[in-house]
Amino acid sequence: MEHIYYDYSNTLEEISDKYELKTLSERTQCLKDNMNGFKLRLLFVGAFSAGKSALINAALERELLTENQRPETAIASELIYDSREYIEAVKDSERTHYSIEQVDEIDVEKYDYLIWHIDNDFLKRNKDCIIVDMPGFNSGIKNHNNAILKYVGSGNSYILVIDCEDGAVKKSISDFINEIKNYDNNAAVVITKTDLKMPDDVEKVKNNVALSAANLFGKNVDIADTNKFDEQAPQKIEQLITRIDKVSVFSQEYYSEVYSIAVGCLDALELYRKSIDLNLEDYDREIEAHYKAGRELSEKLERERKKLENRFQNDVAESVLCDVQNALYNKTETLAAALRGGEKNFAVTVNNIL
Repeated sequence: MEHIYYDYSNTLEEISDKYELKTLSERTQCLKDNMNGFKLRLLFVGAFSAGKSALINAALERELLTENQRPETAIASELIYDSREYIEAVKDSERTHYSIEQVDEIDVEKYDYLIWHIDNDFLKRNKDCIIVDMPGFNSGIKNHNNAILKYVGSGNSYILVIDCEDGAVKKSISDFINEIKNYDNNAAVVITKTDLKMPDDVEKVKNNVALSAANLFGKNVDIADTNKFDEQAPQKIEQLITRIDKVSVFSQEYYSEVYSIAVGCLDALELYRKSIDLNLEDYDREIEAHYKAGRELSEKLERERKKLENRFQNDVAESVLCDVQNALYNKTETLAAALRGGEKNFAVTVNNIL
């Protein structure tokens, strides 16, 4: 599937370059860059204290993220593999670097989110995935909630984390699900803190959550359960990640932009075609005007030629004839004497007179 998008974007780029569609060419190049850098952006979302950070720590098999953060200090944290460990604090296009040991010194209110560069086997095995620890939905702080909603839009796949003690899908989670319907093929559910309930009760919670999730998504979703003592937690999380339909996520991520650029190219080509048609019509009219002017000039010259010919025949020739007659009449005696001298002498005399 991905190669179709690449092939199509190459075609769009060729068309944009050929017809000098600068804006569309730039959009196409940006699209290709984004597709080349495509990764799953997997958001761990849920209510405050649902155990998202603890779940990610379990997957990493490392106590990295602070659990039970205060709502006012929570901030979205991206985790990516890197052989050199450090933290980037991001604000708009600016990035500030901190060491891992300086994490408590970061004033999170100054930044939009953090990027953790971590040397970890789990992250290394899942290089095509950015793990994101999201703050809880029900912190009750308006600015905090706005920041969450702002970041959530950048996600393209989700793991919904539900506290087993809640027993079902809370309204905050269901409201969020309604916001991500475009990505409902790329979501899974993890029930945490199952160590706090009896196995039978855990099974009942799983059934309730599965039913609620199926009603919200309109289909069954993958569900796993775990707790901080679960040694299989990393494998369970990794299994959920591998079952995410990456092709579907890729398509959902770029379909609208590819379609938008394609429509833009078609519109631009239609305008170009119309401008070519218009120019050809103008050229045809101009050529026809030149032919018409040429024909008119030719006809005019022909009329003038005939006028001159008629004038010569009617006016000039008659005037010349009169002049010849007058000249000869005035020299009758001279002509008579010349005639007596012979025909040759007569001709010479006439020429001299004229």
